[in-house]
Order: sequence, then C-alpha cells, then structure tokens
Amino acid sequence: MFRTPRMRKNTLILFFKSMVITLCYDAVSRNVEGMGISPFIMFSLSALAVLPSSILLVLLQDRIGRKGMASGSLLVGGLFTAAAGIAIAYQQHNHNAILLACLTIAARFGVAISYESGSQYATELIPTCVRGQGVAALKLLRF
Repeated sequence: MFRTPRMRKNTLILFFKSMVITLCYDAVSRNVEGMGISPFIMFSLSALAVLPSSILLVLLQDRIGRKGMASGSLLVGGLFTAAAGIAIAYQQHNHNAILLACLTIAARFGVAISYESGSQYATELIPTCVRGQGVAALKLLRF
C-alpha cells in the first residue's frame, strides 16, 4: 500500500479520514451527559438516528457518490455538533433540553452516514491485491 507515491498518498489520506470520522462518531455518541435529559434516554434517542441514516445512505449513495456522501455528511454533522457546543456554552445553567437533543441527534445522523460511507469509499480506492490488508488496517484504526 506504500509502494507507489499515489497509493502512499491515498493510504495516508484514508488513514487520516478514518481517524477523524471515528473520533467524531465516538464524541457524538458519548457526549450525552449534562443536557438536561437522562443520559440513558438521550443515548437511546440519538441511537434512533442510525437506522434512518443507513436508509438514506443506501438511497443516495449511487446518486451523490461515496466521497460526496462521506464529506457532505461529515460537514453537516460537524455543523450540528458545533451548534450544540455553542448552545451548551451560552446556556450555561439553563439548558434547553429539547434544542440540545435535536442538535445532538442531527449531529449523530450526519456522522453515522459518513462513518458508513467512509468504509465503502475506502474499499474502492484500495487495489484488489492489497484490499484485505488495507481495509483491515483502516478497521484497526477505529478501535
């Protein structure tokens, strides 16, 4: 995967992209405390975004493409995550639980799409002869 300059560049980009998406997914999934709702209810509500995100991914991926879906959904998820962070910062003690829940669920929706489409995008860029090793290396970065 590191023999040619082009493959080396693609591999390093895929490693970086995989780490960023995994960190974003983990941060959005775990950040459920301090929102004015029980952490168990908040986690359950944000987990409801995973199934619709997978369905939307299946419906739009052929039209938009893997790269567009991964990048666009990560951008949308990042915007909603930033909006939730700003809302938490400016509402210090009076958290609007409904607003924070909606922003967090939307953020998880976007990050879940990018997480799934990122995996499929990686398999398209890695040549067949080293695809097993490449995908395994990317999956290893997620743990």
